Amino acid sequence: MKQFTQDGNVYEFPDDWLVVPAYDELPFFKHLSGNQAIMAKGCDIVAVCGDELWLIEAKDYDRKSMKETRPKSTELATTIARKGFDTLAGPQVGSRYQSDSEVADICRQAVNCKKVIVCATIEPSTAISSNHYDRQFLHQIREQLKRNAAGYADKVYVTQNRDEMAWKRWSSRKDPSSR
Repeated sequence: MKQFTQDGNVYEFPDDWLVVPAYDELPFFKHLSGNQAIMAKGCDIVAVCGDELWLIEAKDYDRKSMKETRPKSTELATTIARKGFDTLAGPQVGSRYQSDSEVADICRQAVNCKKVIVCATIEPSTAISSNHYDRQFLHQIREQLKRNAAGYADKVYVTQNRDEMAWKRWSSRKDPSSR
């Protein structure tokens, strides 16, 4: 298992997945998002499984350090769709300019993927959370994200740590040290 912490949550991916955590923090991608570049915004995690490229955005509104309030579902879906679209430019650049050979190899494999999947993992604040409200919020994001990412994504998923779905082949849980 590949394990790492991202935005207050611990993720564990199967060994057959190629995973780049904190993708949007890599030097080559930060160069794309800098003032002299295209102002790209990237997803937090990029993963390759077979011929699938997974663009995963992690949002945790339940961390003590989280100063950001939860946006409206339409705003969040638009932001995630934009990040997914911008992230697609990264593997082409990373395959050439990433100094870490493992990440450069994952970027090369990402370029050759046949399917693009956008996934948002969203942990709502327990201070205002109710199961019904959370499900409604996640459903609204999923529907808006499907529309916004229709031009480039083959599939769109929205999930939480507690969800166990057939398509979700990794696990995630809250990191107690960030609470």
